[in-house]
Amino acid sequence: MRKILLFFIIAAAIFFVSCEDNLNPTGDYRESYTVNCVLRCDTSVQFVTITKAYQIEGTNPLDYKDDPFIKGAEVKIYYDDKVVLFNDTSIARTDTSRYNGQLNYYYAKNFKPEENKEYEIDVLLPNGRRLSSKTKTPTILEFIKQTSSLLITNEPIEQLSYYWKIMSNDVVYVPRLTFYYYKTVDGVKTKFKKQIPLRYEEQGSNTIAVYPKPDKHPYVFYDMDIVRKAFEEISKGDPYKGNYSIVSSTYFELMVLDENLSAYYSTSNSAYGEFSVKIDETDFSNITNGFGVFGSYIHQEIRVSFSEDFVNSFGYALVYN
Repeated sequence: MRKILLFFIIAAAIFFVSCEDNLNPTGDYRESYTVNCVLRCDTSVQFVTITKAYQIEGTNPLDYKDDPFIKGAEVKIYYDDKVVLFNDTSIARTDTSRYNGQLNYYYAKNFKPEENKEYEIDVLLPNGRRLSSKTKTPTILEFIKQTSSLLITNEPIEQLSYYWKIMSNDVVYVPRLTFYYYKTVDGVKTKFKKQIPLRYEEQGSNTIAVYPKPDKHPYVFYDMDIVRKAFEEISKGDPYKGNYSIVSSTYFELMVLDENLSAYYSTSNSAYGEFSVKIDETDFSNITNGFGVFGSYIHQEIRVSFSEDFVNSFGYALVYN
């Protein structure tokens, strides 16, 4: 389910950018279709959505309540001398604020894309219209261990740093640093995962965590004061710090986007490093005979460990599982 939700978050963002012209209530209606597919090299289940443009009455596109999903299409992905056929299905929709019916999508199981390989999608709609595109999955990159913070200790340093070797000037990266911890309540230990932000921002009376976003730089830095604050937050307001334990190691993770997804984020946002979509930006599409994005990404990680003195400085215990 989490894989499906992640795909639809990305696909929904792409859909609203690539179809902005078609939703213009002051323009003439043009029959057009959108195909969105993001191949993930870290899973064997892949998803595709196909939607049609629609014309609305009035000025608010959210007033349109008919699901624009296209059923009955023939969806195939070709690579080497093989072909993968997608099936259409549906699940219960959790958000019914706009559409009330099932959430529809196409899927293929037992299909795990490989790195540095070309894939071609071919979509034949029920009306005979054909849409297509190509992607080349990113190449596995190399972390630069000598300059990366792979052991976090209680020694006084200003920041954590992580570097990797650049594969292309046009590739976008999404970094993430997390840690796992246990909280004991009434004798029951529950495991949690927390992501470390890059910084905190004050918005009115609230403090908002700001996390790394898509960026072309082959490095990322975490201020040590921010890292310590993230660790302190897990027990905020609880005087019993002994109820918390930190898992001794975690991973610095990196999503490496292919050139299509990199171009989409670079085009759709005024500055690199934003997942937020601005529909007044230039549209990006790499779908032949339609709109949308066919892209791919790989997920990589490198182990990061915490020293006992670092963990103990918060009053927490260090555990090894």
